[in-house]
Amino acid sequence: MSFSGCFYDHAAVLAPLVRHEGFLALKAQDPSLDFALYTQEEVEAMFAYQSDERALISLLRRPEKLPYAYAREALQALSSPNLQKGDTPTLQTLQGYFSELLSEGLLYKIPSPERSFEGRSVILSGYADGSRISGILGELHNMAIAFDAEETAPTPIQEVAAFPDPYEELHYVYNRIARDLDGGTPIEDIFLLGADASYDPLLEEFSKRYGFAVAPLARRRLFDAPIYRLFRGAYLGQGLEGALSEMRRAFPQSLDGDVLERMARRYDGVRGSGFESALLFDEITKTLDVAKPSLAKVVRRLPGFVAPKGAHVYLLNFAMGAFPHIVKEEGLLLDGERSLIGLPTSGELTATALLELNALLVSPSLKAITYKATGFGRDYYPSSLGKRNGLALVENPTLPYEYAHDKGAFLLASLLDEKEDYLREDPRLEGLSQVSAVPGFRSYDYRYTPFRPLLSEGTRSYSPTGLKTFYGCPFAYYLASVLKIEEEEVSFLPRLGVVFHAVLESLYRPGFDFEVSWGESKAAEEAAHGPFSAKEEALLPRLKDECALAVAFYRKHEGMIQALAVSPEGRFALPAPAQPQVIFVGQYDKIVTFGEGHPYFCVLDYKTGGERFHEELLSYGLSLQLPFYAYAALHDPAFEGKELVGLFIGPLLASSLVKPENRTLEEFNASKFKLDGVFANDLAAMLALDPSAHQSTFIKGMAYGDKGFRNYASAFPRYKKPADFVAMADEASALTLQADERIRAGDFPVHPVKYKALFNACERCQFRDVCYRPEEAVRELSPRLDEEETEEGTDGEDVDE
Repeated sequence: MSFSGCFYDHAAVLAPLVRHEGFLALKAQDPSLDFALYTQEEVEAMFAYQSDERALISLLRRPEKLPYAYAREALQALSSPNLQKGDTPTLQTLQGYFSELLSEGLLYKIPSPERSFEGRSVILSGYADGSRISGILGELHNMAIAFDAEETAPTPIQEVAAFPDPYEELHYVYNRIARDLDGGTPIEDIFLLGADASYDPLLEEFSKRYGFAVAPLARRRLFDAPIYRLFRGAYLGQGLEGALSEMRRAFPQSLDGDVLERMARRYDGVRGSGFESALLFDEITKTLDVAKPSLAKVVRRLPGFVAPKGAHVYLLNFAMGAFPHIVKEEGLLLDGERSLIGLPTSGELTATALLELNALLVSPSLKAITYKATGFGRDYYPSSLGKRNGLALVENPTLPYEYAHDKGAFLLASLLDEKEDYLREDPRLEGLSQVSAVPGFRSYDYRYTPFRPLLSEGTRSYSPTGLKTFYGCPFAYYLASVLKIEEEEVSFLPRLGVVFHAVLESLYRPGFDFEVSWGESKAAEEAAHGPFSAKEEALLPRLKDECALAVAFYRKHEGMIQALAVSPEGRFALPAPAQPQVIFVGQYDKIVTFGEGHPYFCVLDYKTGGERFHEELLSYGLSLQLPFYAYAALHDPAFEGKELVGLFIGPLLASSLVKPENRTLEEFNASKFKLDGVFANDLAAMLALDPSAHQSTFIKGMAYGDKGFRNYASAFPRYKKPADFVAMADEASALTLQADERIRAGDFPVHPVKYKALFNACERCQFRDVCYRPEEAVRELSPRLDEEETEEGTDGEDVDE
């Protein structure tokens, strides 16, 4: 930074953090310079109410258990001297918090903060609007506010370099930066602006070919890091000290260990019990990033639109949606409330950002503006600021120099992409025939990935859910179950399923009361994963009614069964007879035994989603759950001497809660909870389970007449002989052992499967954003011949013939 220091002598300099380095360097050159250095936010905080983490902890200890993010936003609002001016419900709540914290001494003011500025010139450097500071400082004694004049380029940039894709955009920008470095500009003075995290993989590859690095932008939450997952599990079992010891043992060199320990010691016990504290740790670690190595000699990312003096800025992705930057109205306070108490509104922040951006666009610091039309799976459109500022779009400008180690590699990769994906053959391909493309370009073999074998001789446990993932796509299983990088956050539908399951389980306890059971089940789920959101709470009353209908359905039909006995929520861990080190693990929702004289039983699994049992998927390992449970039950001494006559899914939520116009409410409610699955071709057994079996209101597809069960197309595949149930159970066992063999061998290809409209491994895969498989990697399963012959026609749910 080259500028005279006398202008800043005996001044209070207010500048964004990105400029502080230059001012500190100036003071190092001339130690006699007397100026104080602040950010605008620091000055605002000096005149506001002060607090520290004790105030935050006090808010978190409140009986209403404020979420961590809410408490932090609330504390920011509580610092405003104008808080008492608000009269909205939110502000009135905050005023109550304010009074309590003030009385406890956890909010306080700095005595006479204006003394830091009296007799000094206040100089704004890099800020485009001085109204916020003048509103705070007012007219202090012997003080003046001045702007540090921003230089304007003699000839500001007049054009935006437009490219068809990010390959050519970065090829241009990297050559410009390399030329800049070649001309003697220190790399510390070069900044990138506009390259979001989607650019990071390409930036890493380009940096290898140009000999300089760009600081990465992508962030990762501490919540998702292995060190926190280990700490959290140990904390629940061993307490704080045991968890910290376990963490240090497993991750002795981790840069995140100190951060995690400080956080845990500070907030341990704030919410009471260990589990409540763990939930608070979850909230906090979602706001913290894992540690990044400190990088020197790299091109840095510009965090805003204000650049250090003397910087060279290269602006990428000059597209609509990215420039100008729009600040959203979100968070605890609405714009009207923020205005009442003197906090900047989203509109004011947007306007300030636009002023700063416009200042940058005419600044000598800006060296290039680029734009890409397509990239990263989407199309882009030029920023409206281009026309407004008279910037022309120049297509594919060329440079008279080339600094890449392997000249043309990325251009070739870009043109090959177009040829492979869009069948557009660019004439430049012929001229690039002697150039080697990016190493590894399109060379990934999705059909087989040689992972390290997992030849453990210890016990291995398999559940039907994990096996379904493996047979659906081995690579997804590898990521989830071997590397254990699955997401930890639980969505609404699984949480709702837990509540429904808990209510149905308690149905068989003495003195069952639906209202009490619903309240206890919901409270238990909230204790495990935190409170439901406001949107979810709005849906729960309607879903509670649906759960009550499901309870009434089972009470009505099971009340007609003779000698009924129910085993709800049964866990099992069953060693395979042929390989005792392989353990079949799971938890069935319910096994019902019934029948006088001749005892029968059936297995039932509740579902709040749309999943059903499809026998045609069994041989592919994709519908293993009920056969898996059948295998466990058939080997359980508790059911010895009883005949298995049914495997059922029990839907707890209809695919639609809206009644069709052509059905009565009674018909709609009577049909949506019907058991869906396979059952014995034994009229006596089915009558024992469902006395209404002539046209069952309990089991989907079951009806009989004078000649026995009706063999219409959709019902015929549901009828089973005793040997069929055993065969399905044995097939589930064999598929488990087969999966164990492949898993131990490290056989994890990227090979997702689809089967008609019944199964698509990619549809809800949590790893879709990191799996760059080509379309041909998807394996379309074909129905077997016997399945085609008996393929289901209509649903058959209400067939009367």
